[in-house]
Amino acid sequence: MSTDATPRTSSADLTGFTGFNLPHELEPMSTWAYVGLTILYAVPVIGWVFLIVFSVSGRNLNRRNFSRSILFFDLVALAAYAVCVVLGVAQLPTSALDAAGASSLLQGLPF
Repeated sequence: MSTDATPRTSSADLTGFTGFNLPHELEPMSTWAYVGLTILYAVPVIGWVFLIVFSVSGRNLNRRNFSRSILFFDLVALAAYAVCVVLGVAQLPTSALDAAGASSLLQGLPF
C-alpha cells in the first residue's frame, strides 16, 4: 500500500519537504514567495485584483490561506477607517455659526 506522502531515502530529506511527493495544492511556499506576494498586494489596484483571485483559487492551499488572511486584515482595517471617518465627520461643525460658537466656548478655558 503506497501513499503520496511516503518519504524517499535521499540526501534531499534533510532540506525539508523536498523528499515527499506532495500534490501541488499542498506544496509549501518559500519565504520569498510570501515577501513577493506581500509586495504584490501592496500595489493599489492590481494588488486587490490578485488578492481576490488568489483568495478564491484552489491551486495552492498555502497561497490561498495567506491571501485570505491579508484580505481579512484589509477589510478589518477598512472598516476601522470607515468608523474613524464617520466619528471624525460627526465631530465637525455643521455650519460657520457653529464653528464660531465652538471657538468662543474654547476662549474661556484656562489652557
